Amino acid sequence: MGRSVDGWMLDVPGERVVVREPVPADGAALPALFEACEDWFVAGRGLPSAPGDVQSLFCALPEGPGRRTRCCWWWSGTGW
Repeated sequence: MGRSVDGWMLDVPGERVVVREPVPADGAALPALFEACEDWFVAGRGLPSAPGDVQSLFCALPEGPGRRTRCCWWWSGTGW
């Protein structure tokens, strides 16, 4: 694992991925990701993802933690 300017580069079987904090430009790719992972939403909530889920990913906080302890990670690489 190595640190790059924008994130951490990880070697996983068959590819190298970058893990970093999301930026506003990533927002356009999230609906497609959520659609591809619809089974996860159905298993967890009993419903497919909805338009507000992208915003909720960044804004909804579980009870207890504050914004300083909340983080979200973005993985990018071939196959993602």
